[in-house]
Amino acid sequence: MKKIVLFVLLFIIPINVWATTFDLKDTDMSITINEDIWYVFTPDNILNNPELDELGISYEYMVNVFSDNRAYLDAVLFFQDC
Repeated sequence: MKKIVLFVLLFIIPINVWATTFDLKDTDMSITINEDIWYVFTPDNILNNPELDELGISYEYMVNVFSDNRAYLDAVLFFQDC
């Protein structure tokens, strides 16, 4: 009986995930990342991106990173205590 109640509760209680899905242009890939803790950059979102200024990275540098490495996404996770 307890298992049935637990099973029913799992489907009744909504689970919210605060994440953003990034569709990578010219690929069939998409990645879902929690943007609250990650810095995520794609070639499409680096122009006038305030997070680049926050990290001290220039737009030109990121353009070169994506073109030189044939990259579609750059994601960085920083921990507050490190």
